Amino acid sequence: MRILFLGFGGSIALTMHSAWDELREKYAVDTTALDDETAGAGAGDAGGTEPVDLRHRPFDAGTLATADDLDAELAAADAVFVQGPMTPEDIDALGAALDAAIEEANRSGRAFVVSASAPCADPIVDRATSPRPGITARLREALRQLTPDGMCHAIRLVRTVLAGVPDPGSLAQSRPHGIISLDDDDLLRACGYSVRAADGETPTGGETSADGDDRPQIVHAPAGVRIGIAASPFQVASHDTLAVSYIAKLVEASGATAIVWAGDPTDVPDGIEPPPTVDAWMNLTGFTLAGTHANPRVDNGVEFLTNTGVPMITPVPLLRMALDRWQTSDLPGLTAGQVSMNIAIPEFESGLAPWVIGGRGIPAVETDDPDRPGDPRLAVERMLPDPYMCALVVNRTIRTVALRRLPAKQRKLSITIFGHDADGTIGTAAHLDVFRSLWNFLHHLRAEGYAVDIPETPEALVDSLFDSDAGNRSTCHVTTTWPATEYNEALTSSQVSRIDRLWTRTPGMIDTDGRELFIRGVRLGNVFIGVQPDFGDVADPLNVLMAPEASPSHSFAAYYLWLEHEFSHDVMLHWGTHGALEFMPGRSTGLIRDDWPLLLTDSVPHSYLYSMSNPAEGTIAKRRSFAGLVSYLTPQLIDAGLHGALAAAAEEAFRLLTSAKDGSVELNAETCSELVTLAAEADLTDCPPPNCDDAENDAGKVEHGEDDGSHNPWHEWVSNVSATAERIRRTPIPEGLHTLGEPLSQDKTARILSLACTYPLATSDPLADHLDVEHVTEAVDAVVHDDFTRFTSLVGRALDSDAETTNDSETTTAPPTSWFRHLRRLHSQLTSSKETDGLLAALSGAYIPPAPGGEPASRPESLPTGRNTHGADPATMPTPTAARRGVATADALVEQLRHEEGHYPESISMVIWGMDNVKTNGEGIAQAFHLIGAEPLTDERGRVSRYRIIPVEELGRPRVDVVCTMSGVGRDLLAGPMELLDDAVHAIASLPEEPEDNPVRAHAMQQAEELGLDLDSAATRIYATAPGNYGTGVNKLVQSSEWDDNSDLAEVYLHRMGHAWGKQVKGKENRALLESSLSRVSATFQNVDSTEISLAGVDHYFEFLGGVSSVVETVSGARPSAKVSHAWQHETNVESLDDAMRLESRTRLLNPAWYEAQLEHGYQGVANIRSRFENTFGMQATARVVDNWVFDRTASTFITDDDMRDRLADHNPAAVLSMTERLLEAADRGLWEADDDVLDQLEDISDSLDATVEGVTPMSSARH
Repeated sequence: MRILFLGFGGSIALTMHSAWDELREKYAVDTTALDDETAGAGAGDAGGTEPVDLRHRPFDAGTLATADDLDAELAAADAVFVQGPMTPEDIDALGAALDAAIEEANRSGRAFVVSASAPCADPIVDRATSPRPGITARLREALRQLTPDGMCHAIRLVRTVLAGVPDPGSLAQSRPHGIISLDDDDLLRACGYSVRAADGETPTGGETSADGDDRPQIVHAPAGVRIGIAASPFQVASHDTLAVSYIAKLVEASGATAIVWAGDPTDVPDGIEPPPTVDAWMNLTGFTLAGTHANPRVDNGVEFLTNTGVPMITPVPLLRMALDRWQTSDLPGLTAGQVSMNIAIPEFESGLAPWVIGGRGIPAVETDDPDRPGDPRLAVERMLPDPYMCALVVNRTIRTVALRRLPAKQRKLSITIFGHDADGTIGTAAHLDVFRSLWNFLHHLRAEGYAVDIPETPEALVDSLFDSDAGNRSTCHVTTTWPATEYNEALTSSQVSRIDRLWTRTPGMIDTDGRELFIRGVRLGNVFIGVQPDFGDVADPLNVLMAPEASPSHSFAAYYLWLEHEFSHDVMLHWGTHGALEFMPGRSTGLIRDDWPLLLTDSVPHSYLYSMSNPAEGTIAKRRSFAGLVSYLTPQLIDAGLHGALAAAAEEAFRLLTSAKDGSVELNAETCSELVTLAAEADLTDCPPPNCDDAENDAGKVEHGEDDGSHNPWHEWVSNVSATAERIRRTPIPEGLHTLGEPLSQDKTARILSLACTYPLATSDPLADHLDVEHVTEAVDAVVHDDFTRFTSLVGRALDSDAETTNDSETTTAPPTSWFRHLRRLHSQLTSSKETDGLLAALSGAYIPPAPGGEPASRPESLPTGRNTHGADPATMPTPTAARRGVATADALVEQLRHEEGHYPESISMVIWGMDNVKTNGEGIAQAFHLIGAEPLTDERGRVSRYRIIPVEELGRPRVDVVCTMSGVGRDLLAGPMELLDDAVHAIASLPEEPEDNPVRAHAMQQAEELGLDLDSAATRIYATAPGNYGTGVNKLVQSSEWDDNSDLAEVYLHRMGHAWGKQVKGKENRALLESSLSRVSATFQNVDSTEISLAGVDHYFEFLGGVSSVVETVSGARPSAKVSHAWQHETNVESLDDAMRLESRTRLLNPAWYEAQLEHGYQGVANIRSRFENTFGMQATARVVDNWVFDRTASTFITDDDMRDRLADHNPAAVLSMTERLLEAADRGLWEADDDVLDQLEDISDSLDATVEGVTPMSSARH
């Protein structure tokens, strides 16, 4: 009888061999193994004498599909046990091979038993039936325990089936559970791991150490500290606990008590004592604290940790990767599977600091006695600790616990704000009034007992951070200097040389006088507020962007090293979204000791105040700067409204349409003359009247009614003006900035609540599908006033009316009571706040519960704020809902382009961001799948690991060749789904379809010939920056004005983004293929995911969508049709980037409702106005989609209007100067056609402002 153990790698192999030993020794079963020609004596298990031939055939994920010997091995077996991670291809290959083996067994009249411990193999197991009822289920349960007893029991069950021995019955739970004692001292000593105590002593005897001389010193723990160490029951059962024991020894070396716990602490079996009280948990299982790999119980874990209030550190054990490969290779980061299992899912429990602590390997067994060689049984593959990283993990844990023991008055806190010195944006953060929030928080710190000095007002706090002799707020205050020689001592010589190569020898050229490095900020008692140094890529962008190996500048490194070595902070806080630390070069996940974010943060406890609406970049901060996030609310939303000539035009259009409807007016050139004048004054150049020379046929832009005037061009034009104005009026925009800890007032939630009505409630339709805008407004008013009767009456009537008039069986509608409870809960959470309490708790080392990220309206479960934001599990993307929405948007995009071009588009370049895909659960990815003609498939566990190629006949159109350009955040967060997309692209490129039906294949074949590639290589379509790099660099070049024309922008873009990513390539340089692919593109596309962060709200839209559009124009000679979809809207929508930028400017930059709300926030409000115009300029520089009137209005509204300019300059003259110079640059580059007298006026204003910013003249001299 032969039993094949297929898989069972890593520590599970140790368990398997223990089971074989137990079978021989405990049950006297005669066994042989592949290298064992002799058999033990005894029949064992009375009733069977046939020996058991045990075979082990390990495999790595993805290798079974190409294994040549699989069929033969299965054919020779009588039973197969399967364990281990498998790709869909592995499952298919194994299933086919097992089908053949089972069929052969049936023909020969013998039984064939199959079982598995991995749920993903269940479909395979279900194909084989056991001849004994109940055996299959017990086999599976025994194997899934992954213990020696369990595997031994499984073998005995097989013998019952195949040899007729007595049934051994059911197996009691054999997994270790509860507090365990580890006895690995001899093994630690034999393998050369010594553990030096915090006082320098070496309790394990002082032998030669595998730790290395540079392992961090273990910090002292406060008296009485107890650390819970959660160990995997599977590793405990297999005695693969070397890494766990090493960490436990390090904990004890700190003076703390280590309590090793195996099993789920939230589900303790009867007879086992519950877990004791501890000060922190270190979860070393590589998964969630609660549950198992097959059944995570996140809610249980969160409840357990919330009740205990202690933090949880979740380092990463490389369960299936060699430690030396991880330490020495150029891997860009953890694999998609490792990220999902070891990082993303534990983040749902609010785990912190995902450092790699060890990996597989065979220890080098040493002995002090040459006459007594080491025990060869010790030299087997097991989990080996990485001493340096283990020490960091222990120090982070002890330092976090120490915060709870350290009195607040002794606690030293560093708070880092962000910004550049030159453009008036110091301290800015997304959606947050940084200085008012910070000033309020300083008062809370004092109330908690912190020793902190507080300036008299928020404005005084601003001034304390600047050298303000002339009141210009342009140069940040130097609080101290640090000798370059001392800075050098904080780094190794190799680390210093890595910085020197890019930034010249220490101390570099930024923030230094040649001998000392400047530390900018202000010390307020035990609280230091520092300004994160400039990254340096604006002052000299080409040098940095084109460098082969990036690094932080000396000043950047010195800032963080000074905080640790000189200020000696106990806890670090980054204030607002977001800085540059987490985007420093290094691996994407599982950083090693030479990666810059790890070098600069060391083991200090780190909290990050982060916007709730940006879970993608927040996830990067968690994984690369090892921060715990504390979320803050986004600003209240309002309707953009209408103002000035635009409001008058809307009113006149409404009057004309009303009059035309009742027949009192015929719409023609004469009756519409007033509206023509108003539309021109309102800059409605995109709505030219029928008698305008530039008028185009706008048919299809508006929905035509069935009235008699529907074919009247003047009626169509008036309707278009009215619809455009109404869209502008109803566009939701953020009003001002959020102040930490200040909830929305009761009367300011309405617009968020009405937007929430446009999203589904659970699986039901959006309420807005059944109520018009007027009735949604009325229903929301009832919610705000807690009027249940009025709400249910209004909504009930609408739902009843819809039910009578529609027979759509797919429509699902939640009852009015459910909607009222949902909206009332959202209103309640918006009008209360736990942010300050959450941040104070984080700074004291407490557990901060998790929360998903997103906007309040679309993701209400992200409220309340003040919690540790997490993203999504990429293995579940795209979800079925995201897939349906993605299909609809992709179809709309293709149809719009077909209408414009007269034929189906052959190639589209699509920007893939982490931000929108995390918030929409993968809509952008689903769009790409559908464009190429493939469908991602979700399995019964909600995971996406397969796809289906849609036949062209079913697709109903040709496939589209999609060139995906990913952000660095998207590259890091979406590796799994993007690898699946890459696989689908290559599969489609290999289909024998006609060129007109399959441009993916047609283009790949052309490129293969042009570039000398094979077809598979030529089909690569996913690109991003090199590992550890972020951003196209186009924004930096534009902002520095260091470019002449589009070719310069294209050069930087292609250099930075020309790295291929996919299933088989991880950042391989392939610029030529990217350039070739983009030369075939006719359209570019990106999703806009947020009402709060719009196209000109950040520079990333113009660097990615604008950047790729500029490259396409450069390499193809034709400007592409640039498109966007507002993914935050429930309705399917696609529009041109030109139209989207018009809406952007009308609703925000040039809208008094927007900029007046910004000016309420003083310095930062002016900085935000400046940044929005800067990004508008960037979009024009790259994509040429900004109308001339936008620049005209920007100049007349903010700069040439003396009163407005004075208001802005009183708060932030540097920002006003930046806007003025950017307007002059736009004219000089031909991006804006300006009148000469306006340019002369701008030149004078620029000279005056420049003198003010430089401190030559007082503020009043800047007036004209």
